[in-house]
Amino acid sequence: MRVSLHNRLVALTLLVLVLPATTFGQPQATVFFDRGFAKQVKSDYDGAIADYNKCIKLDPQYTSAFSNRGIAKMAKGDYDGAIADLTLAIKLDPKDAATYTLRSLVKIAKKDYDGIIADCTQAIELNPQAADAYSTRGNARKAKGDIDGAIADYNRALKLNPDDLTTAYDLGNAYGESGLLYSALATFRQAIKRQPDYPVLWCGLGVYLSKSGQTNEAITALQQAIKIKPDYVDAWYALALIYGTSNQPEEAISAFLHALKFRPDFAEAWYKLGLVDSQGGWAKDAIAAFQHAIKINPDYAEAWCDLGVAYDMSDKIEQAITATRQAVTFKPDYASAWYNLGYYYDKSNRADDSIAAYRQAIKINPNLARAWYSLAGVYDKSGKPADSAAAMQRARELDPRLFK
Repeated sequence: MRVSLHNRLVALTLLVLVLPATTFGQPQATVFFDRGFAKQVKSDYDGAIADYNKCIKLDPQYTSAFSNRGIAKMAKGDYDGAIADLTLAIKLDPKDAATYTLRSLVKIAKKDYDGIIADCTQAIELNPQAADAYSTRGNARKAKGDIDGAIADYNRALKLNPDDLTTAYDLGNAYGESGLLYSALATFRQAIKRQPDYPVLWCGLGVYLSKSGQTNEAITALQQAIKIKPDYVDAWYALALIYGTSNQPEEAISAFLHALKFRPDFAEAWYKLGLVDSQGGWAKDAIAAFQHAIKINPDYAEAWCDLGVAYDMSDKIEQAITATRQAVTFKPDYASAWYNLGYYYDKSNRADDSIAAYRQAIKINPNLARAWYSLAGVYDKSGKPADSAAAMQRARELDPRLFK
């Protein structure tokens, strides 16, 4: 569970908003500014913008009016307008570190990561104690693939503000994504000591305990997250995945259903539920789960492919072919789906179609040994011994275990 951009803006925007008006000689402008501020606090952004417009018309140098109008525009989703206003505020007061950080946060919505880094760097130069600038720059660096740079920034932010649990969560994830599981676990545990009732931290701890092979501890951590926040979808989903890979299908199904109770449009959870059902031999339930996933995401190639598998389990070969053809339509380079299609065509005695599908799988992945092996079988049944022998030899070279 990530903290939203809106929530992350709150602390900094409040800091900017409560700055007192200091313009002298323009009492009417100050009246409009104060009235706009009052409306903004009540989330009347249109009214606030109208009053800030009047304030700026009376006093074009009123820096706080530009800043606050930019914040109001940001709240309305007018990111270009927000950036324009914050840029004008910076032009009027280029030494205000907070406004650079604010503008960087707006740029998150536009995925302007280079712009975010530049603004945060400027904010840090003006105010080396700007913890939020470090954490925001860390997020941008992480988005650009600079995990080491992100980790360094997150650590600086936490040194300045050890109670920033959102940044602690981001740091833990960055360590985990770098394969530094010990550091990830240490980060989450340290943050939990500071705030044991923050479910996001328990969820992060559970995920990386699982990745480190500590399955029982991971389950306990995720259950703690759910105890704190019973409708915590991400924790239920992570718990379901652990149960699914720990040969606990009934517990996995229960956890998936809890996640879907709170987020019925969670296509990935429906898909994973279908996989557990398939592995348990519950083909009818698997079909229903995959169909849910596809209804939410019609071009979900993996769900189409595994729907084909579930249909095959139910001896519905034509439906299996139809579903799998949908998979390769949406994902033409899906080698496994082409392999399955070859298998279904073979089962339905459509040798030419089977050969074409297997060869397409091999074209995509020339090292797919099972496709060579199955192709050899179809060639053999089709009276093509030379082709069969060549395909069989290639399968043997790629994976001798197929012949044991």
